[in-house]
Amino acid sequence: MLLALTTGQRIQSLFLIDIRNLELGETYVKIRYGDLLKQTRPGYQLSELFIEAYKPDYRICVVYTLNEYLERTAALRNDVTQLF
Repeated sequence: MLLALTTGQRIQSLFLIDIRNLELGETYVKIRYGDLLKQTRPGYQLSELFIEAYKPDYRICVVYTLNEYLERTAALRNDVTQLF
């Protein structure tokens, strides 16, 4: 939910996020889309999403929350590469 509110992306866009296309830093996250989205016109490549950490409060920071989510779900994920 926090990722949806921060980026303003559609549900399909969030559903297609692949963890292999994430670049996680301590202060940022870059998300690249590998698949075409329903709203993508032919020949058009979506730009990557760049999200900076929200340092005043880590509890509502997308970067912190995403890193935490990936760590906690790593053992459950097995070979699945979809984020959600």
